[in-house]
Amino acid sequence: MRVRERMRKILRADSAAGFSMTELIIALAISVIAAVGIYSVYITQTKQSTSQRLYNDLQNNLRYAMDYMKNELYLAGFKAVDAAEPISTATANTITFEYWDDNSSAAPPYDRHIQVTYILAGNELRRTFLQYNTSTAAPNPRYDPSTTVTQVLAKNVDALAFSYRQSDDQPFTVGTDDPEDIRTIRITLAGRSSRPDPILKDPVSGGDYYRKLTLTGEIKSRNLAIASNPFDSTAPGTPTGLNVWDPQECGRLQLEWDARTEKDLAGYTIYYGLSAGNYSGRKRISRSPGTAGAKEYLTLTGLQSYNAMYYVAISSYDRSNNVSAISTPDLYGNPSPDGTTAADGPDSTVNPVIPGPPADLAAAYPVDDQVQLSWTPSVTPGVVGYRLFRAEESDFSDEVIIANEIELPAESTGYLDTDGSLVGCAYYFYRIASIHCDAAEFNDGNYTDSDYALISASPTDTVPPSTPNLIARPGYRRIILNLENPVRGDEPDFDYTAVYFSTAGYPTVSEGVVSNGALIPDYSGYISDDGSIPPINFDSESQVTPAEPELQPDTKYYFLAVASDQCGNHTDATSESLAEGQQCGDCDAAEICYEAPPPPTGITKAGCGTSIALNWDAIDQIDYRDLAGFRVLRREGYDWTLNPASEVELTGGEATWFTNWTDTTTSASNPLEMGKRYSYKICSTDCYYEQHSGKSAGDWPDPGNNPDDNIDCTIVNDIYPGKFYLDDQRDVPVTGDLLSVPPNFRH
Repeated sequence: MRVRERMRKILRADSAAGFSMTELIIALAISVIAAVGIYSVYITQTKQSTSQRLYNDLQNNLRYAMDYMKNELYLAGFKAVDAAEPISTATANTITFEYWDDNSSAAPPYDRHIQVTYILAGNELRRTFLQYNTSTAAPNPRYDPSTTVTQVLAKNVDALAFSYRQSDDQPFTVGTDDPEDIRTIRITLAGRSSRPDPILKDPVSGGDYYRKLTLTGEIKSRNLAIASNPFDSTAPGTPTGLNVWDPQECGRLQLEWDARTEKDLAGYTIYYGLSAGNYSGRKRISRSPGTAGAKEYLTLTGLQSYNAMYYVAISSYDRSNNVSAISTPDLYGNPSPDGTTAADGPDSTVNPVIPGPPADLAAAYPVDDQVQLSWTPSVTPGVVGYRLFRAEESDFSDEVIIANEIELPAESTGYLDTDGSLVGCAYYFYRIASIHCDAAEFNDGNYTDSDYALISASPTDTVPPSTPNLIARPGYRRIILNLENPVRGDEPDFDYTAVYFSTAGYPTVSEGVVSNGALIPDYSGYISDDGSIPPINFDSESQVTPAEPELQPDTKYYFLAVASDQCGNHTDATSESLAEGQQCGDCDAAEICYEAPPPPTGITKAGCGTSIALNWDAIDQIDYRDLAGFRVLRREGYDWTLNPASEVELTGGEATWFTNWTDTTTSASNPLEMGKRYSYKICSTDCYYEQHSGKSAGDWPDPGNNPDDNIDCTIVNDIYPGKFYLDDQRDVPVTGDLLSVPPNFRH
């Protein structure tokens, strides 16, 4: 009981305290979030509903107007006053027509004939109609302007357009063809919503976007071309005096005939084909009645067969669509030579002449490595376009077509040649020819030089080539140069790189002029190959291949590489490499410093008479650039290990660059003695050894480096004067590493 009583007191105390401020804030925040979410959903749904309503209104607005116009245009010509020409006005944006309206409530003096006009005024589609006044006496009954009534069929209309097709289903040309030939009417109606759509935004301007809609409709009225006198069954007479000739223009024949004078004449029909009586083409034209002795003319166009004879005939028709008999026989001809006037007929064979080339062909250079060609179009009728060719040879033996008549239509006046293969300052040759409808004539090779316009052009280039990369690696009295030139695949206008040297500091270059330097003798100083160049053995300041390296020892040589292109542009900021003439080779992470070159290999020996001849293979100067040469030592005895006290150095205490040595009994010093046997040691040394030979190990500049580490030898045992040794006569023990690489002196 006490526990329950105590719990009741606690609950009464909590109830009396109410909500804390934190609880109230949390509750308020939750309420605000919920309200914002509900409002967002409401706004979205409202916009969607408004957008859909605007689109529905737009559809209903345009569909009503389209259906109204189509239904009324179906009646055009019905019981019309002018049944032969019920459409009096037909333009791209308006149409005027007449018909008998059974639903009208006309009162005298007006009957039920009405004349209707559809036109767009501002953004309103308007229908205007007039009533027919039967009492008007002068000169004929007419539609009375005082009865004009204007109705608005639709608002917010952006565009109203009409197009037409004639009785032969050909397009009707406004201002050229007769409206009485109209049989089909096509309507295009475009409009927008009454106000901006609340959802969509214009992607261009960022402003409000109107819903837009375009409708099209097509009408083929059954009442058009019904004559005012339905009982007329008399056809006009067959046209006479037909003549045809070839104007020598593309796909054309010129026709003339005697005009018919019947008052109800509506026009003529021209028949043509490639065999008699077989007419693959017909041309129906509207013409008014002519006067006696007058001529009618027509140019047949679009003929697709060339150098073939056409057969031509003609008939006439009236407003009641009565058609005369076709003229017989068919007219045809192919006189030789061709003429170009009526007096040269009949000539029904299409023989277009080769068109003249465009005039005033000129070249300009808007940017580097581009050629802008311009011309005045050819004045020859029937030109459909041009073919443009480019060559690197002036006789065009290597020409390629760079644009054809599809890319360069007849109205073209220029072409920009941006081919990436164009090289600055190189000469190119262009020629251009006009192409008419008979492109086969060009392909058959009937064109001659006079049928082209020609010009040569050389594009500019103001950009210097990329900087060559030059690295100098010094060796013994020579320096190996590694050159990386620009690659012509990337820089086709690259010409050459000039390499200069100096012993008095770096050569300098400014605007292509080099100071304080001379060209290296190798390549005469000019290296035209692109990409990686084989290592250059620079071992003389004046000779390409000296007998032995002759650079000055303890002398620094400085190098400069300057690349040039065909336009004479030069690199100013180029690679510069410093080398010291006798440094025993530069050491880097990829090299082992002060390592001896390999021992001589390929040794041959011969003892004959009073001499002993030794020969060995050369060692590659590029791979072993610090090779100083060879030393030859001799001992008495058949084995080198015998008689060390008799050892003498035959090369005089310094290396020789030659790869042979002859020891004789008549030598001024250390001559051979007949009857004795000798052993030889042939050693290759590097420049480090030659610099420091004769010094004790402690005197060598590199602590711990032994002079023997910079010399490598091969021993030849048991040879004496007067005896010749063949290579296969006995085995000869040798020491050191033997290489089978043949000599390779590269410059």
